[in-house]
Amino acid sequence: MPDVLAGDFLSRLLHPEDVVRLKDPRRERLSHGVPFEIEWRARRHDGQYRWFLERYRPLVDDQSRVLRWYATAIDIDDRKRTEARTQSENLALREDIDRASMFEEIVGSSESLRAELVQVAKVAPTDSTN
Repeated sequence: MPDVLAGDFLSRLLHPEDVVRLKDPRRERLSHGVPFEIEWRARRHDGQYRWFLERYRPLVDDQSRVLRWYATAIDIDDRKRTEARTQSENLALREDIDRASMFEEIVGSSESLRAELVQVAKVAPTDSTN
């Protein structure tokens, strides 16, 4: 237990980016005495980081003073990895679509194709086969 109470406990446990990102917001939220949740990466015994969703709930007295905080942590690493993979795949698909769109614009700007499209536009609104 003394390890948890040490002043550098969070900086030893959490990913360095998350310590910087969450230190002040966490402290501020704890001072408000209302439930909140945060996501951060915690280091395992082997040095690898995993994402966790941590939920904080205060125990308050009759005057709404915080007596104690309770926190639960849920491992969400698989979800975060899936989200990152999906985002990466979406980016790749968007790039593919952009490349395909550029190809159509290049082909569509040729003089011969524009002439054909003009002819198609003339007969498209009619039932004519000529």
